[in-house]
Amino acid sequence: VGSNGLPAWLSGVETTMFQAGLAPYLGYLYFLSQPETKTPPLANFGARFLLLFVLATIPAGIAAKTQFGDILANVDILHGSSEALLTFSNFFFAIGFARALATPRGGKGDGSIPLKGVGKLVGISLAGCAVGALAVPA
Repeated sequence: VGSNGLPAWLSGVETTMFQAGLAPYLGYLYFLSQPETKTPPLANFGARFLLLFVLATIPAGIAAKTQFGDILANVDILHGSSEALLTFSNFFFAIGFARALATPRGGKGDGSIPLKGVGKLVGISLAGCAVGALAVPA
């Protein structure tokens, strides 16, 4: 078993998959930004902000290997910092669509964050985490 938890013959496959996934994601961003998709601007920004996470993960992974001799997932300060960018990306994406859903059809929103909708999202997410935590054997 390799360092990635997979059989030794699959060593390094995660790097190849990471690289191969960039082209389809860029295509997704292209179609997401087309006017006919009517993607909310903040959600579009969140989807594009994910590229910052990808770009930050590469040097963080290199630093984890060279400075700490380990993979990025095992170096908490680097892993947590890069994952924070992913969290912000998801936040922008979700709030962008939440705003769009809270705006009446054909109307102009006031740009505020729909707190009831966000509260429901957070509550459901926390409940899902709690169920997952209770399901894991000790």
